[in-house]
Amino acid sequence: MKKLICLCIGFACHFMSMAQQQSNPIIYVDGIFGYAGGHAKGWTVGGSFNIQNKKDLFSFRVLSVNEIDSDNLASIAIILPLIFESNTSDEYAILYGRRFLFNDHSLSFSLGASTTHRQYKIKLDDKKLNLVDDYIGIPFEVTMRWFKPTKTRYRAVYGLVPVGKPTGFGRSFAFKLFGSISERSFIGFGISVGFGFHKKY
Repeated sequence: MKKLICLCIGFACHFMSMAQQQSNPIIYVDGIFGYAGGHAKGWTVGGSFNIQNKKDLFSFRVLSVNEIDSDNLASIAIILPLIFESNTSDEYAILYGRRFLFNDHSLSFSLGASTTHRQYKIKLDDKKLNLVDDYIGIPFEVTMRWFKPTKTRYRAVYGLVPVGKPTGFGRSFAFKLFGSISERSFIGFGISVGFGFHKKY
């Protein structure tokens, strides 16, 4: 997983360096935080690496759905669920979709193929057993994303300090409906924060 993430970051840096010299490609990364329900359920974190050509959108997505162990439910678990024991479903997916661009926002629909690694616990004779499953699925997502409409100077330090020349590189914010159809199907809703080139500038 770490190697795949490093590879994606490497590709992103390569395309972003190219974009400084010519018309920028549409390429961005985003992080996801939300909640999923279904056969796999719980707090969901993840991210995706995205490239768009014309209206075609290609994405690599990583999601982790974390169901908190009922023995560890506490008020703080709502805020910091990942520090508690949990049943986890880690999905790795490749998606293809269509992304429609407007002045300062976009709407995209994607579908693909995924593999999921699930780690979970069951009780047997007052003992907890750790079990593992691997299965394939059909991931999907619908995203409404907002980004800057024109080239501006990038703003660092919480968006307060302008840096360098005007650029198309910037932040984005999105609402995302996501899920997967599999032997442990789920559907969720979350927010997404992204960085990159979200349209041709």
